[in-house]
Amino acid sequence: MKTTKLLLTLLPMVSLLMTGCKDKTKTNSLSILVPTGGPAIAFYKYAEDSKFQTNNNPGVSIKNAVVAEEIDVAVLPTNLCFNLIQKQNVHYKLAATITFGNFYLVSTGHDNDQTLNVGDYIVLFQNNNLPDYLFHYVFGNSFNETIRYVGSSNDAERVLTSDSDLEVANGLGEPIDYVLISEPNLTRALAANNNCSVYKNMTDEYKTKSGASDLFQASIIISNNVERSEADKFLSNIEKDIRDARENPQLIEDGMKKADQPAMFYGIDPTLAKNLTANGNKLAIGFKLTRDNKQSIDTFLSLFNLGETNEEIYY
Repeated sequence: MKTTKLLLTLLPMVSLLMTGCKDKTKTNSLSILVPTGGPAIAFYKYAEDSKFQTNNNPGVSIKNAVVAEEIDVAVLPTNLCFNLIQKQNVHYKLAATITFGNFYLVSTGHDNDQTLNVGDYIVLFQNNNLPDYLFHYVFGNSFNETIRYVGSSNDAERVLTSDSDLEVANGLGEPIDYVLISEPNLTRALAANNNCSVYKNMTDEYKTKSGASDLFQASIIISNNVERSEADKFLSNIEKDIRDARENPQLIEDGMKKADQPAMFYGIDPTLAKNLTANGNKLAIGFKLTRDNKQSIDTFLSLFNLGETNEEIYY
């Protein structure tokens, strides 16, 4: 009887202890929504986290989730973060940037002098968005009459790997000379078309023109409802994860493969993500706190003719 009573007394205590242990080992309690592709790679450790989601339409789906305040943490283009927080007054703070530009201008091999000149035919993607503004920031407006737009970097890849697309620009029957594209589409396109080559690394060109400023492409925003200590811990973990991945890219592949259909979930094959990181960090993942980089962020936002950031928007 004494043994039975002792067991009955201890069972609730054991249950509480087990629950406590489970809470302590939980890696994340925040709901997180990020775009597929480069930004998602930074979250390679979150593949099995039920509160971590990816989406391939940040300008609509992720933006709407932020406006509705349905998510604790989101990653969006930095210019969109600015518009949402400073212009639309959503209850989030701009915390850190995790991708820093992976755009390239590719020569198709059709340009006889292999030099970008007025009259050369060019394909850009995302009209009136970052790739478009970046090209014009670097090269000006002299090429506007011979620019053709496609919707995405995936479309730019198809242009580079399709003979019919390469032979026709703007419906004038002239060959396309240059195509703007981002990783990982660049690597796939170069493998499929031996005539293509990188003409300019657009991130390097941006740095040169902006006075060595980084291209603050995609940033983390955190809801004002998240406790500061929890947000600090999350940011510290992401910074460490990114640093570890750059030092040992195998971690990216191993982590991503824990997701169901990882190539679809992350928007990139795990092995390719590893290789691109190992070969010069071509997805441009990194970590910089935005509050320490206001001037560079203001320079980046000037591409969009946006005003300067207010100190209040920063985490």
